[in-house]
Amino acid sequence: MQCAEQYRVQAYFDGEVDALSALEDLARTRAHLRRELPFETAPAPLRARIQRALDAESNAPRAATRALRARRTRPFWLGALGSLGAALAAGAAVLLLMPVRPDPLLDEIVTAHVRSLMPEHLTDVVSTDRHTVKPW
Repeated sequence: MQCAEQYRVQAYFDGEVDALSALEDLARTRAHLRRELPFETAPAPLRARIQRALDAESNAPRAATRALRARRTRPFWLGALGSLGAALAAGAAVLLLMPVRPDPLLDEIVTAHVRSLMPEHLTDVVSTDRHTVKPW
């Protein structure tokens, strides 16, 4: 890339450069690289080693594919079980931590009992008239 082209990089990434211009620039860059970069052929022993490695690799993809497929199915079930466990834990937490509604009858009984135990409130008679209190 030439110095003048460096400023066009931002425009290229923003999509401001048209596709034809970008394609022409790419073709020029490839031609420049072919001319300027050194090219060497690999020695015969290296080529043979590479060919053997590629042949061995092409014969073994089925086992790798089976292992990959087995690896893909396990996380799905583990994830499903994990999410089910999380849902059950959340439901149990809601049921256990939810405040219990008090029973109104029980509240009245406890309130009456506490009120009867107060020192200044030993009876529930509101009147101070002796005739009203006497039957008690």
